[in-house]
Amino acid sequence: MRTIHLLVFLSRAVSLTGFVAIAMADPLTEIPVAPKKTPLPQPKKPEHRFRLNRDLEVSAITMNPINPVAGHSVNFTFSITNKGTVETPATETLVTFWDTQGGGDWGRFSVPTGNVPSLEPGQEYALKAGVTFITLGDSAAVAMKVDRFDKIEETDEDNNEKHYYFSVACKPEIAPYDYRKPKPGLSILHGLPNQELTYTLKVYNNGWCASEPGFVQVSCDEQQARYIDMPVVAGRRNIDLPILLTWANPGMKQCHLKLDYSNTNDESIENNNSSRFKVSIQPNAWPDP
Repeated sequence: MRTIHLLVFLSRAVSLTGFVAIAMADPLTEIPVAPKKTPLPQPKKPEHRFRLNRDLEVSAITMNPINPVAGHSVNFTFSITNKGTVETPATETLVTFWDTQGGGDWGRFSVPTGNVPSLEPGQEYALKAGVTFITLGDSAAVAMKVDRFDKIEETDEDNNEKHYYFSVACKPEIAPYDYRKPKPGLSILHGLPNQELTYTLKVYNNGWCASEPGFVQVSCDEQQARYIDMPVVAGRRNIDLPILLTWANPGMKQCHLKLDYSNTNDESIENNNSSRFKVSIQPNAWPDP
């Protein structure tokens, strides 16, 4: 009997379990249900982009001489500095000149300056360029741009270019010879007593602007100094100026010439206005017997 009773108990337990299951499925029975947990929105992680701190800067532009004259060479120095904290790769540069007179932007031209090598942090590199200005006016400018094709990603892209403004004066340069040729030696003129001789003085204007009219001082042995008119000489041109001479006594004579004697011209070079030559006056030939 104990064994059967145990089986019945187990059977009831099974039935009870089934009852509970049916009760839970009954819609009329209110059974509290735990609300679903809605996951809280997670903040998006910022996208950190790794960026190297490279920064090339055109730190300085200098020129020598600081007061250039048209037709004369000017030397420019462009300083490039790596202001970043990592090495910068080699890059190309561009140097441009133009005329800014009257607010214009004409006569623009570029000159090669070479490339900038890789630079360590804080390292500076200097590029040099020699330029002879001819067409630029009183107001001019130069711009240096490093990393000209923007191939290097930098923390500051606005300091890759720097401008420098300056003036180019246009002055005459009066001289008794062409500076593009070797300076001529001392010339000798030959003649006889009381013979009118003509010495041709070539007056060169080696500058790019026309000269003002002035005087040429002629000082010869045994003669008083005299002055002859020196007309206007156009830029990069020359004129022939005849000088008439006569001596009564034979012998070797010497003459000194001073161009622009009254200094009416503001010249780019003032120490090349002088010239000299010699005149050999031979005795009269003896008459035939």
